[in-house]
Amino acid sequence: MISFGSIGRYILNPRRLHDRWRIHQDLRHFRQEYAPLFSPPVRCDVDRRVLVVGLHGFIPSAKEDGIYAKALEGRGITPWILVERESIISSYYKVYGLDRFVFFADYVDPIPCDPLLRQAGEVIAGATRAAELVDFKYRDVHVGRHVLSRLMRHLHAGKLNLQDQLVARDLIKMLVDAMRAVHAAEALLDEVKPEMLLFNERGYTPFGEIFDVALNRKLNVIQYVASHRDDARIFKRYVRETHDVHPHSLSDDSWKAISSLRWDDCKERELAEELYGHYEAGTWFNFQRLQHGKRIKSKDEVQAQLGLDPQKKTAVVFSHIFWDATFFYGDSLFDDYEEWFIQTVKAACANTAVNWIVKLHPVNTWRLEADGYRGELAERVALRKRVGELPAHIHLIDPDTDINTYSLFGIADYGLTVRGTVGIEMAVFGIPVLTAGTGRYSGRGFTLDFRRPDEYLAALGRIQEYPRLTAEQTVLAKKYAYGILKLRPLKLSPVKFEYSSAKDTFHPLNGSAKILARSLRDMVEASDLSAFASWAADSPHLDYLE
Repeated sequence: MISFGSIGRYILNPRRLHDRWRIHQDLRHFRQEYAPLFSPPVRCDVDRRVLVVGLHGFIPSAKEDGIYAKALEGRGITPWILVERESIISSYYKVYGLDRFVFFADYVDPIPCDPLLRQAGEVIAGATRAAELVDFKYRDVHVGRHVLSRLMRHLHAGKLNLQDQLVARDLIKMLVDAMRAVHAAEALLDEVKPEMLLFNERGYTPFGEIFDVALNRKLNVIQYVASHRDDARIFKRYVRETHDVHPHSLSDDSWKAISSLRWDDCKERELAEELYGHYEAGTWFNFQRLQHGKRIKSKDEVQAQLGLDPQKKTAVVFSHIFWDATFFYGDSLFDDYEEWFIQTVKAACANTAVNWIVKLHPVNTWRLEADGYRGELAERVALRKRVGELPAHIHLIDPDTDINTYSLFGIADYGLTVRGTVGIEMAVFGIPVLTAGTGRYSGRGFTLDFRRPDEYLAALGRIQEYPRLTAEQTVLAKKYAYGILKLRPLKLSPVKFEYSSAKDTFHPLNGSAKILARSLRDMVEASDLSAFASWAADSPHLDYLE
């Protein structure tokens, strides 16, 4: 039922009404096509339960959640679906015959705010800078990093000024929300008693609070994320000790096994084809459109386009999105991604012996369009305010450049990142990578890692003195990349993920999961989904490996 207030909003914004109509049409078609596949609902052992965290409210994720829930149901585990409250998202889960719902609002709403306001205010007032809040815990839950990440995402800001009254006010409110989410998560898990939780998003409030409470209780906590290719997903199991590692990483056990593999010409060829093939086709992390409209160019073409001095070595700074998952993973040398970026660029300005390419992350285009943001890039704002005009030996590459990232592997002598995927890719080509944080692949023997900011910045002043990676280091990097790109992704045969790069690509319906199986049995017994369910339910290993 549409309220009078909603009618007013639709009149002022007809696109909202059109979008709502499209969603209802999609639900109708989704129900018509797939409901017969999942009818009647399956009933299994009610003592084994998985809680599917569907608080994202995102239709493509709900469609995908349902696939994994049915696979686990095929293993005798009963899915319970967590949503904020009854909504159209619930209807998508119901198409799968999933009808056990819990509503997070029912657990949050009874928790009063007032007793928590004073504590939240004292915490914010006691901090002089936002980074001091990263390690703040409430009831042994990392609410500080969840709240900071959430506010930075909301503001599209690379840095938070605690002296700004509006920022402090928002932080207090969000910290209270996070504390309430902790209590709600505890009550929820007490009542539902799941043995397993399945997440897509797991970092921002309230996902992060549910994630941490589940880890504290030593439950079986699994996250799935997109891989570099459309037809596969990455699955990772978490425990308390690994709560802040990136899902695109190898556990100690996985790395021990993969690093001991014999490296041969066949694996070399497979890895080379995987990297070049997806970059050349523009399908590298296709859902984020990272390489759309970009072309692989020769070394001479890139040098000419950017105006590089061919007599100098070239270092490439790969920026992170300042405000995206800022405090989710590992420990960083600097307070935030913006501070790392600015200090790195300042150090580059001072070292004129090297060509410096500063590459703004191409996902900026996708993220900002998804959020409806029309303002100036946070990186450019920070450069203008904190660095000023860049000298001639610094070359800025904007997110919408026509230079395919693969082109830089043939021109770069050094790479710099905090923990980006590109650090693995560059090392595959024997390029030394200087990292400024942990959480993905640091300490694995093929990167230059630093303990303190001053050590890192000093290295930038003499970066041209560092040699290329040794043959042994390069092989280690190739093995790690092989593990991440060839062994971690699970290709799913019963489902096809479809993405559109059309103008309305960020409509809530984009990124749909099309089920190819002709029956429920065919789907859950498919070798890939069955392997996922077996690993998720019974394996002790943290990584799913093909």
